Parts: sequence; C-alpha cells; structure tokens
Amino acid sequence: VTALTEIHRAGLIHRDLKPENVLLSQDGVRVIDLGIARAAESGVDTRLTRTGLVIGSPAFMSPEQAEGRELTPASDLFSLGSVLAMAATGVSPFAADSTLQTLFNLVQTLFNLVHGEPELSAVPAGLRPLVARCLAKAPADRPTPAELLHLLGPVPPAGRLPWPPAVHGLIAAQGAAIDRLLGVGPGPAPGRPAPRIPHPRLP
Repeated sequence: VTALTEIHRAGLIHRDLKPENVLLSQDGVRVIDLGIARAAESGVDTRLTRTGLVIGSPAFMSPEQAEGRELTPASDLFSLGSVLAMAATGVSPFAADSTLQTLFNLVQTLFNLVHGEPELSAVPAGLRPLVARCLAKAPADRPTPAELLHLLGPVPPAGRLPWPPAVHGLIAAQGAAIDRLLGVGPGPAPGRPAPRIPHPRLP
C-alpha cells in the first residue's frame, strides 16, 4: 500500500499489479515492474497499447481496464484487492479457464448464477471488508491508498518484519541464490576445489 501511495504520488498508474510484481523482503514489500506504467494526468492514453490491445494481467485487471476505458489510480486499488485475495486464499477471485471467461467475470455488473461477485468467503474475516472495498466495480467506491493505510493501522518500523518462519526461510534462500549469481556468495567449502566448468572444444 505504501508503494502504491508513492507510485501514485509520482503521478503514475502501475497498470499491472499482480503477485509476480510484489516481492517480499526482510524489511518490507517491494512493488516492481513499472514497464507498462503510465502517467495518470499526462494526456497520454492509458487504455491501449499501440497495437490497440488492452494490456495487463487479466486475472488482476480492474473492470475499466478490461473494458479498455480510461484508467485512474483506483484501477491499481482493484488489482491490489485481487492480489490480497490471492495471497489470503491461494486463488484469484476472477480466475477462469480461459482469458475470455476471466474478462467476462471481471466486468460482470449484474448478479448472474454463473458469473456473480467474487467469492471471498475464504478470505479471513478481518481482511474481507477491506478486500471487498478494493474490488468494488465502481472506481469511486474503492478506497485510496491513504485510506487503506489508515484502516490497516501503523506501518511497522524499518527492520526485520515478523514474517512467518517459512517466508523468512524463502527470503534467505532467494537472497543466497542471487548472491551466488552475482558472485558475492560464499565460495566452495574449505578443502574442496571449485567445480570445473566444461568448455567446448574448438574444431
């Protein structure tokens, strides 16, 4: 939420907020990949690519993005609601068997026995009202990042966050893997030679 606040304060709309673009670290959460972000008030069309196709990730798009309408920062809040529901339940609230069906579910505004409102019963009770507000079909009905921060309470101070042990382990493992790729990780154990890297022979 803090990251979205800063993105919107810079006058941008992320347009592709999804689990793959949210990274967990020891000291907080990072939102990455602003590759398709656009200025919110620049006169630039925020709806379409140059080829005329709606861009983004269907399961996490807002209804207005799926319909190719003009976007506001509220579109990112809808995507955040989908990400939170996915994080809490393991299932995207708008996921479907095909891209077309997903988009149909996303823009559905009237009750339908097959494609109704997102199923949020598996979302923890304390989080459910907040997620439901983010997933409001009308952009004006969604909270702003500032309102979300107020509802969530004080942001933990910088430092090691109280993630579950499994998350801390995953973060440490990923960090070690990155260090190895960058060549800054620990070398071979004492007494063991470094592994030989085969080189192809030239003819």
